[in-house]
Amino acid sequence: MVVGSTPAAQAAALYEQDFVAWTRQQASALRSAQHGGVEAIGLDYEHLAREIERLGENRERAEDRAEPSGAGAPI
Repeated sequence: MVVGSTPAAQAAALYEQDFVAWTRQQASALRSAQHGGVEAIGLDYEHLAREIERLGENRERAEDRAEPSGAGAPI
């Protein structure tokens, strides 16, 4: 994270650096906002958080599948 920057700027930097970590952080932030009483804007925080987490999980699985399994690698 960038020291001295705003939370939004830190989140934007994390998005660029590590999408999976960003999805986890954003889901956590949504849940914290919900429990902090920021429900007036009408967002479905829990479902949004779950969907964001799923985006990260799907990306992580896709990246795992894309990594070479070592098949055909020299021994």
